[in-house]
Amino acid sequence: MDSSLIMQIVLAVLVLTALVVGGFSVKTRRAWDVVAGFLVFISACVLLIFLSMSLKARRTWLKKLDGLEVKMAQLTDEHGKLLYGDLTEVSQQGGEDSVQTIGAKLGRLLLDRGRTWRQSVPSPLAADGTIIVNIATAAAGRPHQIPVNFIIHAFRESDHPAGYRVPATYLGEFQVVAVTETSVQLRATLQSPDLSAFVARNPTANFADAFNNTFVSNATWSLYEILPVDDHRVFAAADSQPDLVAPAAFGAPNEAEISQTLQFIAERSAIPPSPESLQAIADRYRRDGRRSTNEDPPEFVYATVRFTKEYAEKVDSDAPLSPLNSEFFDASGQAQVPFLQRGEGGSVTIKADTVGAFPLEQANQLTASGSCELVDRIYVRKLHDFASAFHALYDQYIDISNKSKSQAYNRDQLDAANKNLTLVIQKRQDERSKVETDLGFVKQEADRVKSLVGRLQQDLSATQDHLRTLFRANLALEQELAGIEKAILDRAQREVERAVASP
Repeated sequence: MDSSLIMQIVLAVLVLTALVVGGFSVKTRRAWDVVAGFLVFISACVLLIFLSMSLKARRTWLKKLDGLEVKMAQLTDEHGKLLYGDLTEVSQQGGEDSVQTIGAKLGRLLLDRGRTWRQSVPSPLAADGTIIVNIATAAAGRPHQIPVNFIIHAFRESDHPAGYRVPATYLGEFQVVAVTETSVQLRATLQSPDLSAFVARNPTANFADAFNNTFVSNATWSLYEILPVDDHRVFAAADSQPDLVAPAAFGAPNEAEISQTLQFIAERSAIPPSPESLQAIADRYRRDGRRSTNEDPPEFVYATVRFTKEYAEKVDSDAPLSPLNSEFFDASGQAQVPFLQRGEGGSVTIKADTVGAFPLEQANQLTASGSCELVDRIYVRKLHDFASAFHALYDQYIDISNKSKSQAYNRDQLDAANKNLTLVIQKRQDERSKVETDLGFVKQEADRVKSLVGRLQQDLSATQDHLRTLFRANLALEQELAGIEKAILDRAQREVERAVASP
């Protein structure tokens, strides 16, 4: 029998007993005592009713408390699983990720991305080459915490087909030269290829207006603390998981998103790629982590292997370096800086039947050692170091720009020299014309001189002939005179001798 029913029966018996006793006491007690007794009895009944209601409420709440405690224990266990995963499982593989795991993944993504300031509004380019950008989060009451001399990366945002604004055009690297509570003043230290092409197409006189119309007017910017890094899962479908056996090493690619994103970027690029190069880029992202072909270069081919026995690999270098060193890993891939080293002997153990992906050469060494067997070969695209690539492109742009300026200077010098040479040639041609005219006169005079010389030669010849004739005549006369003189002398000699001989 239920205890509550027993209590009700006992209570009814007590009430009847009290009524009978009260009825018998009417003859021996005064009326007030009887009335007071009945009032006390009624009060006790009322109190009993309230006590029973309180006990019933207490029992009800105790039942609810027990249920809530059980539910609280279940929710606490579920909360722990959601927050930390199932603590009874050594390996948290399969199922949904815990909040801590998701937080770690998000932290890794944020670590690679750094801080960002989206939908910031730029002001027109100033005469000194600086530009003021109003930070949207600072306007909403959250300090931007950007210090002076800080280096940030700027993107011009565009409307995405999905209905929100995304960074679309990389503008370059900027240095913060001044800050306020709601804005930062920037000066460009590195131009993106798009901005460099824009600078090359616009003359200096109209550059500010062209820049403001293209990148400032009705535009918003995204500022990044760290230039976004490349990742193999950047275009992986949201519900896909890496699978080295399928193979889909980085998850199934979202091909629609790849095509849409690349087309979105190409339409807004100052140097739009050709359809062939755009298709080649899309193919690299689609094939990333998928089965390779014989045409793929060896440096883009990884091999998936299954370990047939337990395998230990050393991952820590014996010569740790300072974290300030630029190389975190040595040539063999071992960690050199303390915060990246595993410790505990500096090696990791891979259990049997574990599937992993390794570069082709290393996979061949592992299979040759008998530690594992080949499963498949996959294509792994080379990740882009955007920061280094943009710096290299900008250095090339500066080098080409300087060479172009040098070539332009040389061209101007050659044009000036050519102009001067043209003037000299014209002058020499004028002089030649004059000389040719003078030469004509000289030739005429030469002809006259030749004619005169001819006549003079004839006169000379005639004169010489006459002189020869005269010379011969003179010679004959001289001989004749010599004969006459001799005859005279002979005659005079005879006359003298005759005179001497006569007495």
